[in-house]
Amino acid sequence: MTDKLDDYLSDFIEESREMLENASECLLRLEKSPDNLDEINALFRALHTIKGSAGFFKLDCISEHAHQAENLLDQVRNKLLAFSAEVVDSIFATLDFIASLFDRCEQGQALELNEELLRRIARLSVPDDSVTRVTRQPTMKLGEILVGRGAVTEEDVNEALEQQKSGQVPPAALVLPRDAATIRVREDKIMTMANLSGELLVARNTYEYILQQIAVGRIEADTALKLLNDNLHFLTRLASDVHNGIMVMSMVPVKGIFQKFGRIVRDIANKQGKKIAFILEGEDTEVDKRVGDMLSDPLIHLIRNACDHGLETIHERRAAGKPEEGRLVLRAAHQGTDLIIEIIDDGRGVDRRKLLAKARGRGLKVDKDNDEAVLNLVFVAGLSTNDKATDLSGRGVGMDVVMNCVNALQGKVMLSSPPGEGTTLTMTIPMSMGVNTILLVEAGEASYALPFEQVVEVVKLNPGAVKKVKDNYFIHYRGQVIGLKFMKALLNSDFEIQEGGDGVMKNSAIRMPFSDFNGEMSVVIISRGQSLLGIVVDRFVRNMETAVKPLPAALAGNEFANGVCVLGNGKLVLVLNGERFFN
Repeated sequence: MTDKLDDYLSDFIEESREMLENASECLLRLEKSPDNLDEINALFRALHTIKGSAGFFKLDCISEHAHQAENLLDQVRNKLLAFSAEVVDSIFATLDFIASLFDRCEQGQALELNEELLRRIARLSVPDDSVTRVTRQPTMKLGEILVGRGAVTEEDVNEALEQQKSGQVPPAALVLPRDAATIRVREDKIMTMANLSGELLVARNTYEYILQQIAVGRIEADTALKLLNDNLHFLTRLASDVHNGIMVMSMVPVKGIFQKFGRIVRDIANKQGKKIAFILEGEDTEVDKRVGDMLSDPLIHLIRNACDHGLETIHERRAAGKPEEGRLVLRAAHQGTDLIIEIIDDGRGVDRRKLLAKARGRGLKVDKDNDEAVLNLVFVAGLSTNDKATDLSGRGVGMDVVMNCVNALQGKVMLSSPPGEGTTLTMTIPMSMGVNTILLVEAGEASYALPFEQVVEVVKLNPGAVKKVKDNYFIHYRGQVIGLKFMKALLNSDFEIQEGGDGVMKNSAIRMPFSDFNGEMSVVIISRGQSLLGIVVDRFVRNMETAVKPLPAALAGNEFANGVCVLGNGKLVLVLNGERFFN
């Protein structure tokens, strides 16, 4: 019975977290439209549900706080109490505290009441005894529902409750660790995968049949080869459909990620005396849940920066001839196979002079005429344009987190900021998580993979086309001069390029002059934004689709690799991040 309670309580906490997020959204909307009875009832239902379910699991602290907030809201609903800013703040504080109690519950820690918060709510409540209050009326416990469904017996429920009362099973210990998140999947997506699994069985049986026919000599070799090849095409199509189906199953609307930012904007605006209209667009855009989880923290930094750095105070906006209320837009959309996320504000824009001054103070050299390079200084760790650190920003931490996250997702960031007109930050994230098209190349005795989206072109060059300036190599490529680097030198610390263009292995007599390239060099042209770079490899092998896995612990220190893939012969190959070669 305890195992079943573990599962039910884990589900309850997960669903309650979702209810808390929805309740916060209701409260934000109520703050703008306090007479909206539908929103009041939705918020009331969320608190009531959490209170009742928490009571079954003997999570009395959670139940009590939900109960008191429910009482407060009931007074508002019955027009006995004004829906003031103090009421809104108190209910928000209750939602936050209940969320923290769920965290403590999962960590196996004791739960305690927040007496100060309860007194704060009591002071707001109408003290008249004639007021009709929400009372703890008996409700159907979760145990009765489970018994009714035949999931457990009444004896099981009574035994569990007795164990809880005697302290044998502390409520906090009933929760499973939250290291395996769940995803709600629509039934039609599951049925699609079920149909595909049936087709995979057909493909397997076809191979088995063909092999049997070959074994008994009933079909000729040419016929067998054609049948095997046809079935391979069928299996290839199925593999692609299965991959796409799994991708679809793991997709969730960005609304679940975006919802919580409204509360952040509200709190910052109230704290700094600003008016901010927070607008969400493309909430139904779907994103791989893993990508969404990774983007959550960077988006928090970006929203905070926009509210704190970008948007001005009411006085500053008046002086600049702008509306008192600033505008902050968080937008999501699909563009081909990419996810596009934009954070747009109509604030003061990026102060380029201050950025350059801060960079020079750190000893960084930046071309002031290169606007893209100047704007990208905001992503340098430890560099901030705020003269004074606050609890929100000013320590130069945050924007570098954004860049690191986007790089880890093999995405791109673009910043646009006309002075005085606001800032637009655009993140482009590839959605093909898990399976990638790669370019397989060889350098020395090793094989390497480059993500195909980073490859612009592969070319063959005459060694005489390489030019050297000091210690750097360059080539002419389609009307522009671009840098040239050697993959062996980048990935092998024992390899260096000698004067005259010779490659040499340290502590050995092996040399690799340009003349040894048999009259031509194999060069992969890769891109990072608008920048191009040539990478010299020994051989191009082929393009292929493969599953990319995280780096094993033994290879975690490799600065150029993003993951690994396994070839058909079982060989493990590093998947390189070509953007790192630009550094």
